[in-house]
Amino acid sequence: MLSIKDIAKLAGVSRGTVDRVLNGRGEVNCETRQRILDIMDEVQFTPNRLGKRLAIKKKELKFGCVLYGHTDENPYFADVVKAMRIKELELEEYGIHLEIRHTSIDEPQEIVRHMDELREKGINGLVLSPIQDPIIEEKIEQFSQENIPIVTIGTDLPNSKRLAYVGSNSYLFGQIAANLLALFTNGTAQIGIITGSEYSYNHLQKVAGFEDYLANNYPDMHIVGKVINHDRDDESYEKVSHMLECHSKIDSLYFAAGGLRGGCKAVKDKGLNGKLKIVSFDLMPFNRQMVEDGTILATIGQQPEYHAEKALDILVDYLGMNIKPTRECYYSTAEIRIKANLHE
Repeated sequence: MLSIKDIAKLAGVSRGTVDRVLNGRGEVNCETRQRILDIMDEVQFTPNRLGKRLAIKKKELKFGCVLYGHTDENPYFADVVKAMRIKELELEEYGIHLEIRHTSIDEPQEIVRHMDELREKGINGLVLSPIQDPIIEEKIEQFSQENIPIVTIGTDLPNSKRLAYVGSNSYLFGQIAANLLALFTNGTAQIGIITGSEYSYNHLQKVAGFEDYLANNYPDMHIVGKVINHDRDDESYEKVSHMLECHSKIDSLYFAAGGLRGGCKAVKDKGLNGKLKIVSFDLMPFNRQMVEDGTILATIGQQPEYHAEKALDILVDYLGMNIKPTRECYYSTAEIRIKANLHE
């Protein structure tokens, strides 16, 4: 494990300079500070655990988390919450309290209400899955002015005053999904798209990346239907059923959001199980089961566990150790699973 002395040597500075950066004491040249932070990030340097714990515990920090969607219908956020609950045990060592709230998708007023309630309870930082709405951006700016940093998770508001974003590169992941479907269909397909919300940045980007990739590379792959299910299984069942009835030539489906269970039930009830080429996201047990039985040909894992841990680590470092994020966006890599590598 590297020490402060090792970091100082790599950065070409004194141990005292590294210590000042770690603890936010004294003046350090901006360029030097950034070089030290970049090196620590590159080598995954972790300050002395005991010293860090004692320093943070004195601050009595409280974190809030507001996530949209129901965890039983959105597998991504189900895994995020599970990882946060595990991370919460570590946070307790630092005297940090974490409170997690859930909201409905496409309900900006509900999101703002939870943000305000957590602010009134005295939180120091917030992890947030936002939707695109002016009142959300205004609320993030208000938090920023009040020195309550926000880390967005899973979906982003890139033009807001949030501190950082942790999640997948949704546009790229949409392109990956399109590439997979092109391989499964030999570049000729009639496609139906199922997405969660027209106000969720990550949903919009997953669809945009998918559509752009096909338009630029596969002229014989056509999108003939698109539905929004608000990440709900009941709505997904009804809308996918209707889409399949209205577009009998559909031979492929792209699930860009939640509601997969309802959508797959619609496929099975229409007698189309194994006849449609389907690509989805996430690696929850249900998704894996659908790959195992051939309903889905491929699903793309987004590493929600990493997202949860990293988002909370950013707040711990920023509020507890005065260490700013070294980048604006922290992207995870795609984990592609087909039947052949499902159990790796």
